[in-house]
Amino acid sequence: MWGWFQINSFCTAIFAATLSIMSGASFPSTSPFRRRAIVGPLLILVATLHIIFGIIGSGQLLIDAAIDGWIGAFTGERATFQWYLMTGLVGIIGGIAINTIERAGRLPWPVSWGLLLTSILGLSMDPASGFILVFLVGLIAVWRSYRDSITPDQPPEEALD
Repeated sequence: MWGWFQINSFCTAIFAATLSIMSGASFPSTSPFRRRAIVGPLLILVATLHIIFGIIGSGQLLIDAAIDGWIGAFTGERATFQWYLMTGLVGIIGGIAINTIERAGRLPWPVSWGLLLTSILGLSMDPASGFILVFLVGLIAVWRSYRDSITPDQPPEEALD
């Protein structure tokens, strides 16, 4: 079984590869491709990894919960999997919402700062956690809000669909 250091290293490598792929092109401010969502998809990726690692780490607990009838079965030791699943799903929903906001226009400062500060709080509570990935997404969100705030152009029409 992997330890937290190996899991964080693996997640950081996936995150770095995704970021390098997504940031490979630089578009002028008048390009319709400028409104490509970055923060939302990265948050969805982190949340998906959160669910995957929860499933990997809780395989036998899931089988036992299914045998016990599933409903009300996630107490005690099984509550850990519930944490992975539910926070991962909320992260995916948040990523979808941020993706929509990014494509429609500017990423608001409260969203980017909220994401960054939440990740800092999570890291302070558990430094050996996946919050390092959320911290990196938060930094990108703040950068995106800053970049959007200094560019006065309007979003392209197709981004609003």
